Amino acid sequence: MGVSILITAYKEPLTVAHALEALRVDDTYIQEILLICPDEETRRAGFEVKGWEEKLRWIQDEGKGKPSALNKAVREMKGDIAVCTDGDVWIEPGSIGPLLAPLEEE
Repeated sequence: MGVSILITAYKEPLTVAHALEALRVDDTYIQEILLICPDEETRRAGFEVKGWEEKLRWIQDEGKGKPSALNKAVREMKGDIAVCTDGDVWIEPGSIGPLLAPLEEE
């Protein structure tokens, strides 16, 4: 079961790195991380985080709002499941496994 993490952000270069770091504990579940933002400074800050080079992709949205950005990302994601979060929010490390547990039951 592949998981795509969708991080929407706008002008959040100071917080997006922390949001990415918080995902590190859950690396085994994550197939890809899509950083969806229209601005270059947030993209640059996200790609400065070491260790995600093979999984992190940038999707430049048109700045038309979060619903538009998420629609674009869902069309481009490769995982079976999307976990959506924001560039100024960090999830509790280790929370993706329990989030997926009910989906693994038959």
